[in-house]
Amino acid sequence: MKRLFVWLLWAVVIVGTCVAADQFLLRYSLDAPAYRVVQTFYKDFRSRIILLVQKDDLRLDGVKADWTPTLPPAMLEKIEPLLQQKEQVVEPGGYVYIDKAGGLHLTTRLDEVPKEYRTSAKPLKK
Repeated sequence: MKRLFVWLLWAVVIVGTCVAADQFLLRYSLDAPAYRVVQTFYKDFRSRIILLVQKDDLRLDGVKADWTPTLPPAMLEKIEPLLQQKEQVVEPGGYVYIDKAGGLHLTTRLDEVPKEYRTSAKPLKK
């Protein structure tokens, strides 16, 4: 029972300290520059958290149907060449060829077969 009381006492002390620090940062202004910076940050941070809790738009249902994601220009420059690359054409069936060592190889496209084996490559049927 004593341990439970100690845990409860510490919980009350910690919560009370947090509430006191919250109210001190919200209500009192000191002339110390560092305090003003911390106070400004805390007020902004606290207001954003409260707004997050109040918003209903955070659900997927709140996303508008005509909304399109926008990427920063620097990211678009990196992604654009990847989007412009031709899609790989997969030929139906694929190809099989045997190399000099006697190994059997399967590929999906004829251009994946080394040039020296292309004449001997045989198409696979579905």
